[in-house]
Amino acid sequence: MASESPQLAKLKTKLAELFELDKADLDFGIYRVLRQRHEEISSFLEGKLTSVVEETLAAFAETDTTQLRTDLKKAEEAAKEAGISPDDSPKVREIREKLEQAPDSSEIEEEVYSHLLTFFSRYYDGGDFISQRRHKKGDSYAIPYDGEEVKLVWANMDQYYIKSSELLRDYQFRWKPSGEARDGELALEDGEEDEVIVKFLLVEGDTEKDNRKSTGKTTRAFALDPDKPYLVKDQTLFIRFSYREHPTKTNLQTHLNTDTVKTLADQLPEDWKKRLFAKAPTDKNPNRTVLEKHLSSYTAKYQFDYFIHKDLGGFLRRELDFYLKNEVLHLDDIESETASRAEEFLSRLRAVRRVATPIIEMLEQLEDFQKKLWLKKKFVVETRYVMTLDRVPEELFPQIVECDGQWEEWEEQLVLSETPEFDRSVNFLIQHPTLTLDTKHFDREFFAALLQSFSDVHQELQGYAINSDNSAALDLVAPPFMSQIDAVLTDPPYNTGAGDFAYKDSYRSSSWLSMISDRLQKAFTLLKQSGSIWVTLDDREASNFLSVAKQIFGRPLVKNAVAWEKVYSPRMDAKVFSGSWDHVLVISRDEEWSPNRIEIDPDLTQFPHEDENGRNYRSDPLRKWGKGSLREDRPTMFFEIEGPDGTKVLPIKPDGTEGRWRWQKSTVDARYEELDWLDKGHGLQPYVRQYADASRTRPVETLWREDECGSTHESQEELKSIIPRVNFGSVKPTRLFRKMMRASAREDGVFVDLFAGTGTTAAAVLSENRSDCGNRKYLVVEHGHYFERILVRRIKGLIFSEKWSSGLPRKTESPISHAFKIIRLESYEDCLNNLVLQRDDAQQRQLNDHHEIKDGYMLRYFLDVESQDSLLNTSMFRRPFDYQLDIATSSAGETVPTKVDLVETFNWLLGLKVRHIDFPKGFVTVSGTDREEEQQILIIWRNLEGEDAEDHEALTKFLAKIQVNPADTEYDAIYLNGPHTLDDPHNKIRLTEEHFHRLMFEGTE
Repeated sequence: MASESPQLAKLKTKLAELFELDKADLDFGIYRVLRQRHEEISSFLEGKLTSVVEETLAAFAETDTTQLRTDLKKAEEAAKEAGISPDDSPKVREIREKLEQAPDSSEIEEEVYSHLLTFFSRYYDGGDFISQRRHKKGDSYAIPYDGEEVKLVWANMDQYYIKSSELLRDYQFRWKPSGEARDGELALEDGEEDEVIVKFLLVEGDTEKDNRKSTGKTTRAFALDPDKPYLVKDQTLFIRFSYREHPTKTNLQTHLNTDTVKTLADQLPEDWKKRLFAKAPTDKNPNRTVLEKHLSSYTAKYQFDYFIHKDLGGFLRRELDFYLKNEVLHLDDIESETASRAEEFLSRLRAVRRVATPIIEMLEQLEDFQKKLWLKKKFVVETRYVMTLDRVPEELFPQIVECDGQWEEWEEQLVLSETPEFDRSVNFLIQHPTLTLDTKHFDREFFAALLQSFSDVHQELQGYAINSDNSAALDLVAPPFMSQIDAVLTDPPYNTGAGDFAYKDSYRSSSWLSMISDRLQKAFTLLKQSGSIWVTLDDREASNFLSVAKQIFGRPLVKNAVAWEKVYSPRMDAKVFSGSWDHVLVISRDEEWSPNRIEIDPDLTQFPHEDENGRNYRSDPLRKWGKGSLREDRPTMFFEIEGPDGTKVLPIKPDGTEGRWRWQKSTVDARYEELDWLDKGHGLQPYVRQYADASRTRPVETLWREDECGSTHESQEELKSIIPRVNFGSVKPTRLFRKMMRASAREDGVFVDLFAGTGTTAAAVLSENRSDCGNRKYLVVEHGHYFERILVRRIKGLIFSEKWSSGLPRKTESPISHAFKIIRLESYEDCLNNLVLQRDDAQQRQLNDHHEIKDGYMLRYFLDVESQDSLLNTSMFRRPFDYQLDIATSSAGETVPTKVDLVETFNWLLGLKVRHIDFPKGFVTVSGTDREEEQQILIIWRNLEGEDAEDHEALTKFLAKIQVNPADTEYDAIYLNGPHTLDDPHNKIRLTEEHFHRLMFEGTE
């Protein structure tokens, strides 16, 4: 039977890989979702696979052989009538030969399965659908091309890069005995439980504790925790791992996995040893154990799942058409074939297409579902405010005095106890107004009282620090910051191959291009018309960056590249060249854009004269010198000028050649009184005064020297002065970013950094504001686990003092007042880990009773329909302050139930410029304006207690108390969670749940 054919077995194995069905025991992320519908997906695919192929080929086989038998019978009868033995008839022999050679339907079926296997194997690699490299001649991809002069193409240009989170996740699988043990396997004792859970748990790694990034000489890898390798709790075994640096060597992780297996074989209790060392064989490794299977998957899973396809269904359907025409139908050969042979080709084609189509539809559903999770706006899961004490009402100071967490932070970073006047008192706080308060140390009542004290929250804030993947952050901040940003200044990973950027093997540059191109396009939409993007890179990806930028935005918007001298001396251990320069690449929003002229302090020694008003100047000859200074260059500017003594003076050079003046004759006549007549050895000659105070700016040059913009060594010293033990290899000097700021915006500019790293952009904003009392603002995004320990700590430190040494602040001479907001977003992995498929009894009955509906439902809809409550559970909006998700809290990936900040999330979704927030009992009100400040908006959040009448009465009383009447025109829109019975003659009351859902999933289709 077809189900027993080798090609069908291989195809089923490939489909199990494509649909992750071979990972049915895994219990996290998308695997847990698919695990809930594993049996349905498996039975659907297998049933569809064999039935469609058999039905399609049966029709062809029956038609073809029936006709031949009819023709044979007629030929035999004709031979007999002619008195010829049928065996001697050429016509009869010909038809009999055709019958003997008629294709065996089982062979064709095998060929169909082979084509399906070949096709789907071309595009899948380690969790990603990707155009794999082809080496066979004539087997190239068809690339869309619209006649552009230059077209840049890379392997995964139509995919989202999603491997931007360094957070490592726990790995969990379920195990239950499969029956009697086979040869060599350990059997469980009678009466043991049916199913147990094994969880690989990552304990905190040294990457976060010591604030380090990989240098290339070491490699981070998974190793069994030597102190406590495992823990048994109830029916769950926790195997504990660390993710830390080891000396780099070939197959490092494989060696560590072998050590792990040996250690657990020695130390595990006997019952768990029997389970984990039961066989899980493969063709290549018949002795593989359950532990080895999952250990390999666990340590390798950070090498997979780098991309989500933007249009997998469209891509696979186009490729299928191309494959069918070139690999199955063979258009070049079909003209020479007989009609029956051509029909055979078409039958194969129809069978391959009919089987491939539902597979593609289900793959499309799965990929589009993950795309939806990636593109949806993410929840804010933490909101904090950091500000100097001068912005905090003094009536809150007694609570600050009592807050141990805040004092511990100050002591850790500032060593306040060594201050001579140290005293944990209100008076001490009043005397130190630049101490930075962080609301994370305080309860909700303090938080509410502090926010209520702000007359205008939007104006109060001078910065935002967002802990998130930068793609998700850009999606969330777009509504309020669209066309509001003066400049994007950023230092993306250089893709050195030394651990600064996670890329798929054999797809290093294409992974980087997919990452940077999407984020670049999103950042571009934030720019004002006068805005610009400044990106630092080295030679590895600079040319690729410029090519993709020109393709996306057009050549006129991609400006000059600046060379920044990053070192002050060569590296003596360089193997080829000692790199001295990095690039600063610039993209503008407007074709006519040009950078600001740079202010300079003129060298007064070059202006030795002083006029009657005390202004320094120098005297420059009116006769032009240098290039273009000959009479023949500008003949009209060769003319006589009469000196004060009546002498006629021509622009003759000292060597006697005829030159020309710098001014036209009409200008000389108009400005004659400004000329100085001096004799410097060649008689009286006209000179022009060049004043020092008129030479305070110069154009931005394309060469930025180290002594003016800083070096990489300087940047390391800057960071270590605040955090002494830090080892972060990709820091940029503050002076470099300050120069980019001066070239791109004025003293009230707003700057964004997508790859904030250690917070250099924020540091540069603080330095510039200190120097000229400006009101620049920053929005910095960083997903790394060093966000808190380095970036936030650095910003807090530089607010308190601009100068540090060995981790201690020096006495500041330029104190500043400052406030910034910190928000943390859920991650894409958090979305996956919170997914639950829910199908109620009524839905299940409908699917059971209508199989024709079930096929379409499984192919296209089940993921969207059954996951909707876990993506956004609007029923929880009745208690909006209690909405929870399981969120990873550290680099170790441990998840804890975390309250989602629906209030803050909705503010961002609306693009609200928040003016005031109030926290009356049972309510939260937020008032503000839209981005253009044209509409006044009020948002009311409330807990609904259950009885509609009581809720309506409570709302009515509350609105009366705060003096808000929806029938008035004070607000253009009022958002309210839950149902209401308010009079709304202007149709301004809007259901928060409805708009929350619309805005969160906008653009995900």
